[in-house]
Amino acid sequence: MRRMFSVVIILLVIALSHGPMILGQDLRNNSEPAKQTAELSPQEAALRTAASQYEIIDVLLAEGRYVEAIDEFAVIVNLGLESEHEILVVQAAWDFAVFLREKDQFETAHKIIDQALDFTLGSESRYSLLMMRGMTFKDQGRYDLAIQALREAKRLSVQIGAQEEISRTRVPQ
Repeated sequence: MRRMFSVVIILLVIALSHGPMILGQDLRNNSEPAKQTAELSPQEAALRTAASQYEIIDVLLAEGRYVEAIDEFAVIVNLGLESEHEILVVQAAWDFAVFLREKDQFETAHKIIDQALDFTLGSESRYSLLMMRGMTFKDQGRYDLAIQALREAKRLSVQIGAQEEISRTRVPQ
């Protein structure tokens, strides 16, 4: 129950920090059939590929094919999604890591988290992934590494807060 509460809080923070445009948006609902393939922009095509990959990974995880899932997640990371879609990659990594933690597949969870961390640039995204890394280490009983990851997330959180404060106090010229 406590784990679920932590997940909900962190996802809420991410959603609110990225604005209402991402609420309800995930990799799964980027597969609408309305546009013809020839009309798709490269980014739309990448999002559709990511949606397909998400479902492939979901099936592989359900079947216990964890090593294959890592390779398939790398496809999402390497699609060249624009930074505005970074949150979708983070959400996918979060979903898969939660599932893997529940199955005691900690190393696979770490590999997916690491791939997502290599992809992300945004502080909020990195914060969320570091939190997941810390929780995964904690579940493993690797408490020193958990504390290290959680402290790194805390540092990022303080930096994010300081940047937001600076942004609020700047006077437009």
